[in-house]
Amino acid sequence: MPDLVDFVASQVGIDLTTIRKLSREDAFTGSLSAWRVLRGLAATFGYIGWHFMKHRRLSDFDLSDNQAVDCVRLGFHCSNLPANDARHIVLDLPRSKSIFPELYSVERASKAHDEAVLHELGTFAVAHPLRLATVLAVRIADEQSYIDFWIAQARGQIEHHLANERFVAGLDAMSKGLLTFHGLLEKVYGAEYCDRVLAPKACAPFDALDPELTARVVVTLANHVNEGRLEIKRNLEKKYPDIYEFYQPEHFGTRRRLE
Repeated sequence: MPDLVDFVASQVGIDLTTIRKLSREDAFTGSLSAWRVLRGLAATFGYIGWHFMKHRRLSDFDLSDNQAVDCVRLGFHCSNLPANDARHIVLDLPRSKSIFPELYSVERASKAHDEAVLHELGTFAVAHPLRLATVLAVRIADEQSYIDFWIAQARGQIEHHLANERFVAGLDAMSKGLLTFHGLLEKVYGAEYCDRVLAPKACAPFDALDPELTARVVVTLANHVNEGRLEIKRNLEKKYPDIYEFYQPEHFGTRRRLE
C-alpha cells in the first residue's frame, strides 16, 4: 500500500524523480525551508511556489505555475520523511536565510504585508485551489485524505482489531471524550504494551501504517462510532467499566502507569 508521500504524488500527478531533481535547486529547498517562519499569506503554497519559480535556475524541464505549487506541496511531505528514506529532501534553514534574506524580513503578519504578497503573486497559479492555502492546513488535509484512503484499503487490519471488544469499547469511550490515544492503548492493551510498542514507534496498533498517523486513524474510527458509521455492540460500558473512566495522559504531563 502506498504511504503518504506516494499517495500525494499520485494525487498531484508529479513524479518523485522531479522532486529529487528540484532538491538540488536552492530556489526550491530555500523557498520551502522558510515555511515555518513565513507570516500571513506568505505562508501559503502559492507564495512559496511563486518565490521558487522566480529564483529557479534549472532549465532542463518546464513547470507550469500549478505544477510548481504541487511540487512544493509534495516536497514539503518529502522533507518530513526519515533521513534514511531515499525520497527525503533536506531543508537547510540557515542556508535559506543566507540566500533569501527577504523571506525572513517580516516578523508578523499584517494587512499591508498580505496586500504586498498578493501584488507579487499577481496571476501566479490563480486557478490552483491551494494557491492561498497554508502549509499546515494542507498538511492536515492531505493526512486526513490519506487516512480515509488507508482505512478503506486496510479493512483486514481494522476488522482484526474490531474483533477485540476492549478495543471497540476504547473507541466508544474515545468518541465520548473520555480517552485520548495513549489512554485508549493503555486501557485496552496495558502500559507494558505502550512501552514496548508505542514508545519506540513500532506502528501500534497498525503494523503497516506510519506511526505518526496511527493516532489519527484511531481518532477517525472513534469519530465513525460517534457518527454511527461504525456500528458497535451495546452495553460495552457495563461490560468494561474500567475503559470508560476518564483518562487522558497526554494532557497531564508525564504519562503515569495504570495500576
